[in-house]
Amino acid sequence: MWLYSELRDCDPHRPTVFATVKLTDDELEWLKTKCPYLTPEYLAYLASFRFKPEQVTINYIPVSEDNLQGRVEIDIAGPWRETILWEVPLMAALSETFFQVVMKDWSYEGQPGEFPAARNPSRP
Repeated sequence: MWLYSELRDCDPHRPTVFATVKLTDDELEWLKTKCPYLTPEYLAYLASFRFKPEQVTINYIPVSEDNLQGRVEIDIAGPWRETILWEVPLMAALSETFFQVVMKDWSYEGQPGEFPAARNPSRP
């Protein structure tokens, strides 16, 4: 599974995608400007924060005989101040995996709501 491989790469000398994510200088400046309620101490913490893929355990539990259907269990263990930051990127990666592996033919066509033309290539 793609998500699992990004967290638990077979090559210990190649960092995973999550392990390389960090706040850029431009992002830090944007936060300082747009979010004045964030303290300098918190911003320094965010700037120094690095995800630790070893905190995450992912299991795929097949429920069909061909193993093509199943459920994904994700457990995160560590200090709350670190593990809470996994929530959004893990759910985004899980969603991405679902649409790369399961719902390959999904499109905006026929979906309820309005989508900007730039995000909906099927509309003129």
